[in-house]
Amino acid sequence: MDAEIGKISMGLLTPTATVENFKLYNSPDFGGTPFLKISELHIEYDRAALARHEIHVILARFNLDEFDIVKNEAGQTNIFPAASRCRQNSSWAPISWRISSGKRVMTSRALTC
Repeated sequence: MDAEIGKISMGLLTPTATVENFKLYNSPDFGGTPFLKISELHIEYDRAALARHEIHVILARFNLDEFDIVKNEAGQTNIFPAASRCRQNSSWAPISWRISSGKRVMTSRALTC
């Protein structure tokens, strides 16, 4: 899957990050058409938590423009083949991250490339 990012902004004086015009495309097996388009993803985070190697997101806002699920000629959807390709790629490694909001704490596992 190919991806495009229009712009990334990181706050130097403020704990913010913004990604604009993010596009993720289907593989050629699914026509190479757009899979996901997000016009803006804005994150505000806790600097003190980051210094402790934790991710504490205070605010996450995104504008989802498009999310397309398509089926190829073999009857497969574009969601599950993408996930299986990620698992097969040996350069992917699991990481742990923690998100807290008020009194609720959620711990999750994610894959990064």
